[in-house]
Amino acid sequence: MKESSVIKKKTKRNIVVKVGSGLLTNGKGVINYGYLYSLCNQISILEKMEHTVFLVSSGAIASCPNKEWSPNMQAAFGQCGLGWQYMSIFKTFFNMNAAPILVTDADFDRAHDEYFAGYTLNNLCNEAIKERIVLIFNFNDPTSDRETKKMAKCADNDETAKNICLLPKVEIDYLILGIDMPGYVDDQGRVIPTVTIENEAEYRVFAKGGSELGFRKKGEEKGALTKYNVCCDLAFRHNLKNIIAPGRSENFILEAFNRLEKGEKKEIGTLFLPS
Repeated sequence: MKESSVIKKKTKRNIVVKVGSGLLTNGKGVINYGYLYSLCNQISILEKMEHTVFLVSSGAIASCPNKEWSPNMQAAFGQCGLGWQYMSIFKTFFNMNAAPILVTDADFDRAHDEYFAGYTLNNLCNEAIKERIVLIFNFNDPTSDRETKKMAKCADNDETAKNICLLPKVEIDYLILGIDMPGYVDDQGRVIPTVTIENEAEYRVFAKGGSELGFRKKGEEKGALTKYNVCCDLAFRHNLKNIIAPGRSENFILEAFNRLEKGEKKEIGTLFLPS
């Protein structure tokens, strides 16, 4: 996609983009390097237009080839390799700086605390905007499965993306949630083009599977409950426009951004439109 076809306005935007493990790896511990390159390329195009992208990337556990290790060890092993690949691609091909960052519930809690607010994620994100650095977020896996289930903010990277959008001293404009489907779909597999406050209750029934924290129970189809909740909460409680986009579509970040800017009803993915 040509840069000139992506941006129709000169307004600088701060955008959160989230991609999941299913998009980044083959499920057997092998990173899809072509996909990583495509992500970095699209982000570089937006950065050239003076927009800032905060990337939320899962894939640490999925990118570890040794599935006999504990999930915690797999995360520790995979995170280093995945972060290095991002940094290397950004620097080698696009002359951009990138910095992986692991976050926890406490980081977001401190960011909303009046005493700590100026010294935490708020400052880091604003410095990234100023210095043109791509921050790559992932949650910092705790030391036990029990703790993982207790982490309401960071146990799922959809929630991590939402909490970045809600940082009190960072002005985020859009969220692009890349998934392994063409968008938010109904029971016939048809993409719902736009969700508004008027129809969100009607469409909620299609958010099958998963739990409030985003975990999928064994035997269930992939759950969209967390994604739907995140997108509705941002759009209808916080007035932040966002989109569930087909993460396997070529240039999905650029096309989703274009739809967010222009607001068309029947283009890529599912747009969550504030009132």
